[in-house]
Amino acid sequence: MPILFLILTALVLALQIRSRARGQGRLEASLELSKDLVEPGEQTELIVTVSNRARTLVPFLKLNIRLPRGVTAASTEKLRHMKLIDADEIVMSTWAAPMQRLRLRVPVFAERRGRYLFESVAISEGDFLGLKERRDEFRVFTELIVVPREAPKRVLRQIPGSFPGDLSVKRFLFEDPVLTVGCREYTGSEPMKSIVWSASARVGSLMVKQYDHTMDASVVVVLNVFTSAEDPENRAEDCFSLTRTACRMLEDRGIKYSVFTDASSGADPGPRYVGEGLGGRHFARVLELLGRSGCYGQGTFVKLLDRAVGQTHGACGILLITPASDRDILSAAGRAAAKNGVGLVTLMPEEVG
Repeated sequence: MPILFLILTALVLALQIRSRARGQGRLEASLELSKDLVEPGEQTELIVTVSNRARTLVPFLKLNIRLPRGVTAASTEKLRHMKLIDADEIVMSTWAAPMQRLRLRVPVFAERRGRYLFESVAISEGDFLGLKERRDEFRVFTELIVVPREAPKRVLRQIPGSFPGDLSVKRFLFEDPVLTVGCREYTGSEPMKSIVWSASARVGSLMVKQYDHTMDASVVVVLNVFTSAEDPENRAEDCFSLTRTACRMLEDRGIKYSVFTDASSGADPGPRYVGEGLGGRHFARVLELLGRSGCYGQGTFVKLLDRAVGQTHGACGILLITPASDRDILSAAGRAAAKNGVGLVTLMPEEVG
């Protein structure tokens, strides 16, 4: 027994000395999201990958993940070892075999629209006897974008009477509603069904149908969030929802549209817009733009309007979405529509609330 005890003691001391003599860089961590564009309250998985690059066991491993304010972790039976500290930090304990890659999944969600940034993952590893602990922090910068909610259903009754509704009717007054005048090069914003494969094969690049201008209508959606009215943040949130619903209705009617906004964004301080297009990918870009937007405007509305109208050719109308009936903003929009000979439709939360 004494000999066996001495052997075990020597083995433990050897493992302890080896574990404390490990160099830096043995562990690596990364973080990603299973889905980074989600609805309010929709769960997505936070996937944490930890790699042990050494050929020795890590007997104790603790992960600390700082959650952005507004993001909540949903505990499950598979994550009984997970602890939530002060509602903003996830702590998980585990171990890692030699040359092992661990992948841990944590369901998270956020109730409010916005951009949430996961900045770092910290790893604390202990020696064999748990007498000493070393902590390394890994920068990750992973974004979660929560899109605005749909506007109330009563909004749907207002938009059909506007020019998008009229256009959808006029398009089918012709005997043949598909009046093509030729082909043009594919830009990436057209739906795949518009590609003419025979013409594409002849010229060696993708070509799409070129419709008559009366059949290829488009709308400029201008989202203004600046207002002198009270409660600007809630009014701006309502405008984001109105924009989402209006764009979805244009998608349903097959009317191309572009979106311009003066809403601020810390990640993108420059002009913010989504060019003319149609389809699922285009709509996803619009949702991402709305999710990233702040509730306060940058620049002037006149500059925003000039940029919106100037970059869109052949548009049949302007859809202005604004927080309140500010006289200067409505007057500027009216002058721009009259100057370009297009229709103007205005949507405000106070009209549909």
